[in-house]
Amino acid sequence: MRVEQNENRFLVVSFSPEERLCFSGALNEVCNGFQVADFERQIGISREGAKQLHTELKKQSSSDSPRIELTVPQLAALRNALTETLRELGIEEFETRVGIPFEDARKLERHIVHAIELLRTR
Repeated sequence: MRVEQNENRFLVVSFSPEERLCFSGALNEVCNGFQVADFERQIGISREGAKQLHTELKKQSSSDSPRIELTVPQLAALRNALTETLRELGIEEFETRVGIPFEDARKLERHIVHAIELLRTR
């Protein structure tokens, strides 16, 4: 995953196919797979916003460009959705339902946390 900021202050994020699959799966799980109490507080955006972000990730996966423009809250929502999905599904179910090994998703979670911290210090 690579994160840059463009002239409009949006984040331009490049995901590998595996990263896209992981975040798309996490968004799908929090929106449709299990109940998230106080969704907007836990995820950081509304359920509708998460569904729209999921749609954008799916569109990106069928395009030639691996880049997508996001806001910091959207990037944080991806992290939060992944964190909740890892917690809820655990090592037993995560790979089966999301398609990425649990430990790979944990590494991606740490990477996105670091990226958000860097962006907030700019």
